[in-house]
Amino acid sequence: MAYLTFDRKAVFTQEETRKVLKLTTKYYEMDMTLENMLFGLLDGYLYPELKGLVAEAGFEAADVLFIDLLLQKLPMQRYNLIEEGMIHTDDLTFSDAEEMLQRYESTYPEINFWVEPAENRK
Repeated sequence: MAYLTFDRKAVFTQEETRKVLKLTTKYYEMDMTLENMLFGLLDGYLYPELKGLVAEAGFEAADVLFIDLLLQKLPMQRYNLIEEGMIHTDDLTFSDAEEMLQRYESTYPEINFWVEPAENRK
């Protein structure tokens, strides 16, 4: 499963972090994959499928809106596409990084790709 990493402490407020934790307990056992993706947010991992799964899972409208607004904060950072531990492409927007990650993973499944914030490799 593809994911993007981000610095949760730099992006989310304490209140937003608490709200994500509350959502994991509110929707506990609704969908194990979705639950793991929500917990991933707390560790700084974003799974590109999260937004679509939240919308399909029957979350309350306010919770869907919260997740959407939270994810909109991520494009403010710049990202690097990493291939086997080395920078493949740097200084990407969030949407470009997400698109490239999905494309490369489907084309080269035997190679380990991930995306991380650009400041991790300064």
